[in-house]
Amino acid sequence: MAAVDEMTFRRRFSVNPYKQMRLPLGEMSCFKDWISDDRGEPYPVVLSNEQESALEESLPDARYRVENHTTETLYKARLLGQHFPYATYDIEVDELEMTGEESGIGICFHSECLPDLMITVGKRQDKLGVTCKINETVQSVETDIIFCKKTHLIVTCHGKQFDVYLKAGDKPEYVGMFTIPEYETILSYEVFNRTTASLFVYLRPEESVQCAACFYLEGGISHADIKSMRYENGQPIMENGRIFLTFTARLQEGGFQSVVSWNPSTDDFRMEGAIFFDLGDGNWCADIASSVVYDRRCDAWYVWACSFSHGHVLCHGKSYADLRYGINVIDAELMEENPGAPDDTLFYAKFGDEDPDLTYDAKREKWLLAICRLTKCDEGGEKYRYFLFESENPFEGYVHVDHTTSGENTGGSIIRIGEKMYFLCGSDFDKRAQYRLHSIEDLSEYTLLKFDYDDGGFRGWGTLLPIPCGSRIRYMLITFDRHNGSTYNWSYGNIYVYEADKYEKR
Repeated sequence: MAAVDEMTFRRRFSVNPYKQMRLPLGEMSCFKDWISDDRGEPYPVVLSNEQESALEESLPDARYRVENHTTETLYKARLLGQHFPYATYDIEVDELEMTGEESGIGICFHSECLPDLMITVGKRQDKLGVTCKINETVQSVETDIIFCKKTHLIVTCHGKQFDVYLKAGDKPEYVGMFTIPEYETILSYEVFNRTTASLFVYLRPEESVQCAACFYLEGGISHADIKSMRYENGQPIMENGRIFLTFTARLQEGGFQSVVSWNPSTDDFRMEGAIFFDLGDGNWCADIASSVVYDRRCDAWYVWACSFSHGHVLCHGKSYADLRYGINVIDAELMEENPGAPDDTLFYAKFGDEDPDLTYDAKREKWLLAICRLTKCDEGGEKYRYFLFESENPFEGYVHVDHTTSGENTGGSIIRIGEKMYFLCGSDFDKRAQYRLHSIEDLSEYTLLKFDYDDGGFRGWGTLLPIPCGSRIRYMLITFDRHNGSTYNWSYGNIYVYEADKYEKR
């Protein structure tokens, strides 16, 4: 077969599934009349004033409708389900007959531990406005968006921050972010487990609303840090024709570790789950850039990740649940620190460590772990370089083997092509699409991957995948650029997929 550096990677497609990938968490089903039948209570009243029974509720055409034909202002919240602090709540509004500035429909967060929080949308004459209320504090954002049938209020949560969008056409328009200090503890399982999300209506006399509601985990506005989930030998996990990948789901600020499956013959990405990390304080942290390995020999999943939540060092953990599916939390440990060990070749945590990659080399009978580390350079200053370590244990006992000696590296992965192992990483702030391919035996030398149309970004992050294709193996590369989705510096990027111009016959 041709060597990887002799191949040209040709652009298959590029895409940004902006807030489109979703993992359903719940919905308000309105096909059966649970309002008038007392043999079940799927959406009980969580919050109301004394006269809430005066509100007229109905379920026309499988939608939830509320009307206020009294002379009083009335409100009601009906339970959707338990709150998850990274969920997105989506209310599709058919009718919004409102005139008062306090009137609205939205989400109410009700907790045993925290004060009630309401985020609602309402009419401000012909245009829409969004209101956030907690205790006596009210924040409002006015927009130029005019209500039309099937306008969506979308609230994406990340801890104490709530991103709000209005969708009156094809694109969700970002309205603003509400930061709620009172919700500082919401990432704690003991808190969010006791917090609910409800559909909330607040109606003045002769006002009405009709809507549908659901909530889900969604893939974000941009996508980064793409890695394949692999077996212990570095082979990508493929099942039913689908490759499994970890993506950082980028939000307006921050993000979390999503899990995505992909049919590599197509532009078909599906959100399958998400991974969160508990570092011993009970919080479900959104740490990212995970290297996930399934060791078939002991039926265990090993994970190394970058713990931005706990000091920008690496963490690791083990799972016996299949991390490809559903929402999982890993009880993780931070890499051991030793401030008295300034030598970067020693296996201690260092502030700034990023982008780990783990695999097992059967020839050495050792685990290999690559760490992207800020290190002093001969030319002066510090730059990110990759340090390769080996050990008989996936989490400890590592010794230094080699390290890269040039560039400003990122997004590295240990890959196996045939019987050979390589190390592929992106590099350099001042050059486009620098994808450096090293022999695993010598990280001081490299060649550059070739493209017909590169991704246009800097410090590229390349995930190279050998993919079965009938009686052949094709080589594909999936990556992302640094195009931001918001003013947040790490809100990139768009997804790019390439296929090499040479196959390997099996």
